[in-house]
Amino acid sequence: MKKMIALLLILLLAASAFQAAAEGVSATLNQKIATRSGPSLEYDSTGTHLAETWQTEQVTVFSKARDDDTWWLLVEFSEDGQRYRLYTGAKRVNVDLDDVPEEMLLGEGEMTAAGEVPGHYGPSQEYAETENDVPWCAEVTVWGAEDGYLLVEFYDEDMQNPRRAWVYAELADITWTDSAPGGAMTFNRAAIPAGTVFADEEGNSCTVAEYGPVGGSTVLSLTVRGKLIYPDLAVRMDSSDHGSFATPEGDGEIWFYDDQIMIDAYLPDFGVADTMELYAE
Repeated sequence: MKKMIALLLILLLAASAFQAAAEGVSATLNQKIATRSGPSLEYDSTGTHLAETWQTEQVTVFSKARDDDTWWLLVEFSEDGQRYRLYTGAKRVNVDLDDVPEEMLLGEGEMTAAGEVPGHYGPSQEYAETENDVPWCAEVTVWGAEDGYLLVEFYDEDMQNPRRAWVYAELADITWTDSAPGGAMTFNRAAIPAGTVFADEEGNSCTVAEYGPVGGSTVLSLTVRGKLIYPDLAVRMDSSDHGSFATPEGDGEIWFYDDQIMIDAYLPDFGVADTMELYAE
């Protein structure tokens, strides 16, 4: 595998990746919402909101996460002039869960900032600040990235529980131990829908049959110059938008984006030793 080409591709994609996060799904409520900073009762309580106005409120649902048999939703709303993105039980929101993407792990690492990092309940200073700052040194997992902010999860020693907060990426000096930081630092993308076709003008194409989570596999079919060479190619996902594969004929890496796939492969039996740029049809 040509490591230099792969590195250049990562830098190129990181610089040009989409800055806009998913727009979310608009929904109504059926009761006031008790909230947490993360998707289970283990996370710190962030209060009950919209107690008097829930009947007329619209919230935006960005993602879902499962805790045992319970679905939690990341919802955005405004209250008393403040904006929030917090987790609440799905039973409180009138939304079709099939319309909501499941959240995906973007990366893991060690944060060693210069000092305590201010936390927010959303990806900008326009959102309310968390009661406590984020510790300057902590092991973190990253569950979202938008507009230069990261949604980090860490264990709060003072509270004795895990919690999540949005932090400004330039203040969060993270040494990544898992996943590719380039994609994670720029945007948070949902899984590519099954059946999505990516192609170029040279007869190269792939169809995504199943988009897998981090640590799992994405299954796709790959056609080169009009010939189907892999009907069920398994791509091992090491981040939400990057994976690799190995076959008896060679190997490759793939970067996934909403309207583009870039494949850096070495498959000499099929005349492939370069980068393919495929775009959604």
